[in-house]
Amino acid sequence: MANITEGQSSSKRALVTDVNLVPFIDLLSVCICFLLITAVWVHLGILEVKQSQGTSASVQKGGFEMAVTLVNPETVRMELRQNNRVRRKKTVVGKSLDQLQGSVAKVAQKFRSFSKSKLTTALLTPNQSVDYGHLVAIMDTLRRNEITNLGVVATGKGVVR
Repeated sequence: MANITEGQSSSKRALVTDVNLVPFIDLLSVCICFLLITAVWVHLGILEVKQSQGTSASVQKGGFEMAVTLVNPETVRMELRQNNRVRRKKTVVGKSLDQLQGSVAKVAQKFRSFSKSKLTTALLTPNQSVDYGHLVAIMDTLRRNEITNLGVVATGKGVVR
């Protein structure tokens, strides 16, 4: 313990140098909890999407891929392709998002049965009038129908809102 003397006085006063560490430990524990919780939330909120532009081909020779064009919030154009040739084509119209998702799921199942379950890749091209929520809902519908390799085509014509 340090002592301080003042001038000629013979009395000594003690200088208190103890630091209260409880608030510091509380703050540190809150920061660690925040870090751990956000790390879990970020991990749960990840949606894997591949960019479709590039030099490497995403579909093997003889494989199938689906081209999904979101024309507007109520219309989706779907094409089944094999070796860049269109095998099947279907346009789906729905008045609500739920109805549209149901129709997209039916067409995806038909395309998968035609390709003998070899269809696992879909490239989505959104129009600028389509909301981001619609795009994610269609992607979720395709994932539920075992089309797991999803890519979003950047056309440069507009931005997904």
